[in-house]
Order: sequence, then structure tokens, then C-alpha cells
Amino acid sequence: MYTRPPIETAVPTEVLSVSFNNSASHFTLGLDTGYAVFVTETCSPRSIKNVQGPIGLVEMLDLTNYVALVARGTHSHFAQNKVVIWDDQNNKKGMHISLVQPIRGVLLGPLLGQRHVVIVLQDSIRLHTFNKKPEFVTQYETTYNPLGLCCMSDRLLALPGNTSGHVQLVDRAIKTVNIIPAHNSALRALQMSRDGELLATASDKGTLIRIWSTKTRTLHIFDVPHPNLNMAPASDQDGESSTSKDDKGKWGFLGKVPFMPRVFSDTYSFASAMFESREDLVSSMSKPQQGVIGWIDDNTVVVVGAGRDSKWEKFVIRKPHETPDGKRDCVREGWKRCLGGTR
Repeated sequence: MYTRPPIETAVPTEVLSVSFNNSASHFTLGLDTGYAVFVTETCSPRSIKNVQGPIGLVEMLDLTNYVALVARGTHSHFAQNKVVIWDDQNNKKGMHISLVQPIRGVLLGPLLGQRHVVIVLQDSIRLHTFNKKPEFVTQYETTYNPLGLCCMSDRLLALPGNTSGHVQLVDRAIKTVNIIPAHNSALRALQMSRDGELLATASDKGTLIRIWSTKTRTLHIFDVPHPNLNMAPASDQDGESSTSKDDKGKWGFLGKVPFMPRVFSDTYSFASAMFESREDLVSSMSKPQQGVIGWIDDNTVVVVGAGRDSKWEKFVIRKPHETPDGKRDCVREGWKRCLGGTR
């Protein structure tokens, strides 16, 4: 008589968050068991670490060995109100910053030539020095900010204002704070160009991505219509496109925007492709991440999804001489499950 107990199916690791570093050369995953760092070009794991509990937020500092970790839930080895700077190479804690409130977001990067830790709370943003004994620098009050919105350049910080839909633009060099009345409803996304000259904003109810000059705090050129905010992260339609199919002639100026690849110099959508990341299971600390987009170069896009079936998908924009019909297109070069298996 056969009495062997049935083999239990292993519970897949859940990816709670996805984030690219500044150059998109690497991406990090917050896992229900720890965190992982991958090389974007090949989806090759550089590091997968078990840190005794779920990690809801992971941010990599440029190309260094340091990552910022924020725990999720009550079963983690770390507290949800603590930012831990982890030395990935030596597998040890470098420093930590403890706060009273749960942490909604964290940024690592240089301000005025010195590395800083920017911690986003529910209604404020705190700035700390990046050293063995982090020092508190200053704090900025914001409106309710559950998505942890904040972005930075080497001189500026952009964060929600005290009024819904407004943006505070902080110039750390001259210690000024200016207000941009960006939208009439709550902010959904903030992104600054690497040179700090332009700021892109979007609201949770509107249908516009707005590009602002950070020098004059005025609308740069004009509003950009967006379908489902599918610029980045990807839209809920599980599709990825270089521009808008329905707004011919409205996208050409994007080629001049520093955080856009040169393919946006076109005035119409020349290619699109489908991606397969479909799950909504993500960290409660952040916005949904069905597909987070990273541009490796002007012709290569990577989309990484969260959830229990996290996938890495690589798309290549082919030039006319590389296609049978002599037209540019966008093809999926391949995909992998981030945490095991390929097809």
C-alpha cells in the first residue's frame, strides 16, 4: 500500500517592489524573504540575500555595494520605521536610521557633491547625511504622500507640496523652496531629468503628463496627453509602446527631454509590443508595479514586473535595415522569470 505523503508545491517567492538604479544598469527586487540585485542587460543575479523577513523597499546607490532596505510587515528582522544601509558585498549592516513613522520611500544619491539619504514619510521628507553615523540635516512637510513620491538631482529635491497637486522644488545650494501648482488633484508621479533642468509630473485623476522647467517653474512647451500613464511604469494594458498611437504629431519634442531616449524624436508611434507581467501583488508602501521600465540604451528597453511570477522582459527597437519590411519595429528579444526558470 502506497503511504508516502504527497509532495507539497513550493510557495513561490513574492516580489514586493522593483527599482532601477540611476543608470538602469541594475535593478533591485524587494522580496518576502529579503532582496535581490540583478544586472539589467542579462537579468543575471548579482546578489540574492535572505535577511530574515520581507523587504518592501530596496534602493541601490549608483554602482556601489550599498543598498537601502526598508522592511515590510511585522515578521521582518528589521522594523518598518527603519532605513538600513546594507553592505551587499560584505553582507552586513553599514548603518541605519530609525524614525517614528512607517517609511514610504527612500532615495540614495549625491546632493551638492555629498551623498545623502532621503527618507519619505507619510507627510514629510527628511534629509540625512550618508556616513557611519548619519546626521539629520533638515525636514520638509508635505501633503499626504502614501506613494512615497520624491525625486532628486545633484542640487534639487522635488516633493509634494502642502497642497494636493502642488510640488515643492527645493534648491539645496541656495536654500530656497519654490512651489509649482502642477495639478488640481493629488500627484501620482514625479520624475526629474538627470541634469535637474526638467521635471515631469502626473496626477491621479488627470490625463496629462506635464513637463516643467525647474529654473523658471513654468510649463515647458506644453502638456503631454498620456493613456493610463504608460510612460513609466507601464500601463495596466500589459503593453509597451515607444509613443502614443493616437496622438500623431504631439510627441516629437520629447526627443529633447533629457530623460527620454532619442527614439522619442519621432512624432508618431512606430512600434509597440506586449509584455506579460500581470500581477498586482506588490508592496503596500508604494504604487502598483505591473511593469517598471528601464532604458538600457536608446534602442533597448527592459520591463520588470512584481508579484509571485516576477518577469524580466527585454525589448529591442530595430532599425529599418534590420527588418524584413524596411520599417522600424519593437520586438521582444527574450524574457526570464527573475527568480528561476526561462522560456
